[in-house]
Amino acid sequence: MDKNPNITGKIRHALAIGLCLSVLLLQGCATNSSSDSRRAADAPVLADSVANESLLKAAGNHAGLVELYKNQLKTAPDVQTEDASRYLLGQAYLDARDPDSTLFYINPVVSAGRANAKMLLLQSRAYLDLEQQGDALQAAVDAMALDPKDPHIANQLGLIYADMGSFSEARRFFHKARQGMLDDVIVMNNLAMIDILEKKYRSAVERLMPLYNTGQADDRITANLVVALVLGGMYEEFKAVYTGARTEQERVQLFRALSEMKAVSLSAAQ
Repeated sequence: MDKNPNITGKIRHALAIGLCLSVLLLQGCATNSSSDSRRAADAPVLADSVANESLLKAAGNHAGLVELYKNQLKTAPDVQTEDASRYLLGQAYLDARDPDSTLFYINPVVSAGRANAKMLLLQSRAYLDLEQQGDALQAAVDAMALDPKDPHIANQLGLIYADMGSFSEARRFFHKARQGMLDDVIVMNNLAMIDILEKKYRSAVERLMPLYNTGQADDRITANLVVALVLGGMYEEFKAVYTGARTEQERVQLFRALSEMKAVSLSAAQ
């Protein structure tokens, strides 16, 4: 499953206010990272078994999963099992927002020439989280050479090119990912973010509004939609999405404030 499907790296700075806005729109919902941390601290580390692995995943207990996969790595009876455990451990660390540890555990497999496309894709994601775009690109290209039809690899290349400011290449790979049957919601959100960065706000709204109207928009997509509406000066559409204001004056003031704040953020990210 694609654990990190949206725009990342330098472009995340252009999203900072939009993500804060999603908290405002949804009345202070806690972020996934904070809730994950609480669950990781509260849930006990369970024994090494398939059943317990499922429980740890369901609980979002990354600390427990790291411990589980470390134990599997220690007791691996052969190289194949060791490599599989390193991949799972690397993924758990990336989900816990520790890409350095991801690379520590999977790079030996890559260096030994045993990495498959999934391992190289994980390596690329870790490098991109560290804003090492050159290394991320090389790993993704190597992954695509092994599995040219994997839509997650195409999406990752789109993310990398977007992060590097090569928007035409990013679009090309996002469309390739969609052709490969990657989730339309992921692709539409990524394409909409490119639209926003290119100041094509109407296009971004046309991509995201159908997702919002059909109940497919999560916090991030809703935030991106509002950003596009605000920067595009689409106040009437903004009113339909943001219904939390007590008065019209309050809504107008929020619209103006967000317009000024977000414009600065996007400008700084160029």
